[in-house]
Amino acid sequence: MTVADVNKNFVEKVGEARKSKSLIFFIGAGVSASQGYSSWNDYVKHLIEYWKYNFNRLESDHPYKTDWIDQLDWLQESSFTNERKVDFIRYLVKKYAKNSTYEKEVLSFEKEYFNKILPSSNQNLILNELTRIPAIYITTNYDSQIENSLKQVLEVEPYVINSTKEFGKHLVNNEIDAPSSTVIHLHGDAHTKPADFISSSTSYSNLYYKGNEINNFYFRKIKEFLRGKTIVFLGYGLEEDQVLAKLGLDSNDTCAFALMKKDDHKFNNLIEGYYKERQSIQIEWYGTSFEDLPVFVKKLADKLIGIDKDDENEKLRRILLDE
Repeated sequence: MTVADVNKNFVEKVGEARKSKSLIFFIGAGVSASQGYSSWNDYVKHLIEYWKYNFNRLESDHPYKTDWIDQLDWLQESSFTNERKVDFIRYLVKKYAKNSTYEKEVLSFEKEYFNKILPSSNQNLILNELTRIPAIYITTNYDSQIENSLKQVLEVEPYVINSTKEFGKHLVNNEIDAPSSTVIHLHGDAHTKPADFISSSTSYSNLYYKGNEINNFYFRKIKEFLRGKTIVFLGYGLEEDQVLAKLGLDSNDTCAFALMKKDDHKFNNLIEGYYKERQSIQIEWYGTSFEDLPVFVKKLADKLIGIDKDDENEKLRRILLDE
């Protein structure tokens, strides 16, 4: 384990943003995976298995037929992408369910999987350190581990916005009408409406690619909100161009960093240059293994808290000296 030193400029930028309440942490799937949450492949596999044996939840008028399981078995073994497999599952649930049942049951698995089933570890070491730093959290994850860490570490009840649409609705004069302990789930969570739970090819397309006037309006508001903010990506692969494009990171007054693992090769400068020039994101290397990330985040939090203590000591000194 080789944890990198925290760059002084990075500490200063994060510290300034924290003081001006313009700091945002963007949390990706890697942070949840560190706690033992299953991969995307496992999620889709378990989703198919769930629906094989929960046909009765659909209150279907169709007689239970072996073709229900046959279709899901075929889907499991197919070469479709995971997002397309979710599309097929939603299609089948819609096809067999009573109209009044679909909305209630289509996310029944996700409500259990992302809300009630515990990961292998009951603590997220990355989030426990990160939540020591006041910020707004944006995530594409479906689970509630950011909220849990905020409750455990800060003993506050986080304010949760559970879809991109709701995020846009909360923006007033380009600012969010919510406290700093706000968690925004761009792709939904276990409590969102089915239409706002972004996990299938169709739902991704509807949100990011199709010229939906309402979605475009909300994304324009989100871009305006992010202007002048400092965004730090953690556990996020930076490969979802459709998400990055909607954030407007190329704005001159938006500052973006990404914490990344440093591989042992000579092309790290190429990676830095690409993301800086093409995506307007400054790469900060946290170490050589994923286990280094919580240690790096702890070092960052300690430095920021140390700056606070130094500021308080300086204020006290000035008071005592009557300056």
